[in-house]
Amino acid sequence: MRRDYFELTVEGVDDARATPLVRIDFRGPDGLLRDRLSDSDGDLL
Repeated sequence: MRRDYFELTVEGVDDARATPLVRIDFRGPDGLLRDRLSDSDGDLL
């Protein structure tokens, strides 16, 4: 998959009291993401 389809945001890593959060936003073709997250039977992983 192309890197320009993804935006990665990381929060809460500078504050020891905070819970770290990683958010991945995908802005590519829906079919491509579904294909990558499905098994050979088409069921989502």
